[in-house]
Amino acid sequence: MEDALQGYFVTPPDRSLSIYSFDFDRDPARMDAHAWIFNTADDVQLDGFRARGGKLLFAHGLADPIFSADEMVDYYQRLQRQHGASTSDFARLFLIPGMSHCQGGAATD
Repeated sequence: MEDALQGYFVTPPDRSLSIYSFDFDRDPARMDAHAWIFNTADDVQLDGFRARGGKLLFAHGLADPIFSADEMVDYYQRLQRQHGASTSDFARLFLIPGMSHCQGGAATD
């Protein structure tokens, strides 16, 4: 997680940044500079994506120590509210018990 904080979530990247010295008064503003790349969770329209025949498969480990599966469930439920029954035509959510962040964990090793 610290690698992601140092290299992806602050501008400019800062390899000296430690999760143990995170400054809640200063560092969130540094993270906001990249927010447009990472904060896509508000977009549930996906009109252009759907028009081109796009398909989304979400696989989220329930043992992910970085991102909560609850956030993924919330996003999928917002997709369902926006698109109704047609959501499953282009998007599916799979929650994987025991899987960590993207791989590994008791169920997938």
